[in-house]
Amino acid sequence: MKRIVFLIPPNLDDESMPPPERIFGCSYGLYPNPNIFILYCAAIAEESGYKVQVEDMPLTGIKAGQFVERIKELGNAIYCFNTVNLSKKTDIIALGKIRDIHQNVPVIFFGPAPTINPGEFLADDNCYVIRGEPEVTFEKLLSSFSSKETNEEITGLSFKREGRLHHNESRKPLKDIDSLPFPARHLVDRDKFYSPKLPRKPYTVMVTSRGCTFKCVYCVPNSHSFAREIDFKRKGSHKPPVGIRSPQNIIDEFVQLDWEGYKSVAIIDDQFVWGKKRTLDICNKLIELNLDIEWGCLARADNIDEEIVSAMAKAKCRCIDIGVESFSQEILDWVKKDVLVDKLVHGIKLVKRYGIQAKINVIFGASPLETKDTIRHTLDVIERVEPDAVMFSILNPFPGTEMYNIAKKNGWFVYGDYVPVDVAKKAIIQYPHLSAYELEALIHKANRQFYLNPKYILRKLRKFDNVGNAINALRVLYRKLTI
Repeated sequence: MKRIVFLIPPNLDDESMPPPERIFGCSYGLYPNPNIFILYCAAIAEESGYKVQVEDMPLTGIKAGQFVERIKELGNAIYCFNTVNLSKKTDIIALGKIRDIHQNVPVIFFGPAPTINPGEFLADDNCYVIRGEPEVTFEKLLSSFSSKETNEEITGLSFKREGRLHHNESRKPLKDIDSLPFPARHLVDRDKFYSPKLPRKPYTVMVTSRGCTFKCVYCVPNSHSFAREIDFKRKGSHKPPVGIRSPQNIIDEFVQLDWEGYKSVAIIDDQFVWGKKRTLDICNKLIELNLDIEWGCLARADNIDEEIVSAMAKAKCRCIDIGVESFSQEILDWVKKDVLVDKLVHGIKLVKRYGIQAKINVIFGASPLETKDTIRHTLDVIERVEPDAVMFSILNPFPGTEMYNIAKKNGWFVYGDYVPVDVAKKAIIQYPHLSAYELEALIHKANRQFYLNPKYILRKLRKFDNVGNAINALRVLYRKLTI
């Protein structure tokens, strides 16, 4: 069987909800991004001689009621899922429906949800879970389908044989990330993707590093890094080393994207600035090449300085996401953010000074030290420093994080344990002095207070250069305030 379908189903467990976002995996998508982690594996499958298809049903408008017919049309193939916590129920339902139609086709799962609990996805002997970093294990598994290599020899793989679960030894983190092929972006319709922060189209995403060295107790990195970290921690409590692509390899991908006509790129690393020299090497080469591509990234406020931000601006960096979480130093210390409030404020101002959009991420209830007063203080500082955008969310202690164990031990879960919800809308934790209902009301109020502020609206209106961009931004704002 030389066909592979990477499948993103519509919501099959709750059709009233929008599809979950699978790159970061902790919210329901406000705008569509190409799933870069699928596209890496798709490129490997193509190099292995497979005919590959990416079936993104939410993007193409296929509804839950049409799912079975579409699977019949797709026929016999190897089906692959990149599964996050929010999509777990849907993907397991999808597996059952696939089995009703195609009893013996291989079905492969990777991502944080199957890495946490592989057994939930191993319904029969033709199901496989790739734990942690998927690419090399995926290549080995595909090879085993047409060779004498046994599943027991493939590290990072979980599978079932004769009713018994097998969990092979974890695969060590990939050292030479430059050895991977570039993502198979030709398999998706690039015209369907956009970002309000990077409005020039065609738009895509890129990954230049994997993982993070910092120890925030709540942290859920992008879904790839999260799966990588979960499986690595099975042998200890420390995180895996950060995997870093070389500046030249990154530049080569930028050059290819420019040749293919892309105009904007979101770098979705958990943290882009790994060392001053590396960052400046990337930026200075982009300045020299003067490609017609704008880009954005995530960066810690304490990892940037004036020289770095100046170079990023000259290299056409248009937006930087900064993890703030709270402007209370006591809360930052409790969650092990390892940053000073003054550094956060300075970083936001520095980014704005060089004409780069500063988007900040804020978590309500990140610590039991959170109160209505600390939230009010955070909102006051936000009003003073005027970031270009804010992503407000409520702490959601994901399985695999230190905060999950703390919340479980202290009885902070509203439903007794983790439940997948949209962190931008719904609370599953509460403290004795701060209920889930209050957290939900506070985040709703914060979004309206920030995004309906006349000063914010005027700043945004000045930046729209065409009607299409304005419509996309309004669509995102509507979802943020209503869904």
